[in-house]
Amino acid sequence: ECKLNDGLSATLNTSSTSFTFRCPEGSRLLPVNFDKAYEGRACTKKRSIARMGLGASLLEGISATSVTTALPSSTEASTVSSSGGENVAAQTPVKVLPAYTFSVSEFPEKDVHVCYYCVKDDVKKQEIDARDEVCKALIEVKGVPKPDHAASSGTATFSTNKLVMAGAILISSALVMSISA
Repeated sequence: ECKLNDGLSATLNTSSTSFTFRCPEGSRLLPVNFDKAYEGRACTKKRSIARMGLGASLLEGISATSVTTALPSSTEASTVSSSGGENVAAQTPVKVLPAYTFSVSEFPEKDVHVCYYCVKDDVKKQEIDARDEVCKALIEVKGVPKPDHAASSGTATFSTNKLVMAGAILISSALVMSISA
């Protein structure tokens, strides 16, 4: 859970492709549009996730803030409560809060920092920079350099050219030898 006046951070790479977090009760996630995120370590520039050079998505699910023990049957629950006994599990409030999962499907060529804010419900957008009652979830997505096809095909072309030249020299030498013989 992202705590206000604090932060979370995660590093994603090809072996760890997703990060799940939730905002505390009484707060909301920014940016609101799931196609966008804040970019860079400073988390000040809002951009489309696709324009950051990665294939990724933010999905919203649910999470409970406390775990309750379920009773084996509904008849037992009604018996316990009608007899005046204490049923602690039934009295434990379960708050359901949204949980957010950032998943990467295509990694960028260079490292990218993606950022989300959990802000207190009454914080105005212009007050986010004050960093009061804000939690920053900073996600570093490690870059994966693309294989350089031009370099490998250039090497193959160079090797082929050397072979052709060597063959031409060999044939020329054979012709010269046969003429002089």
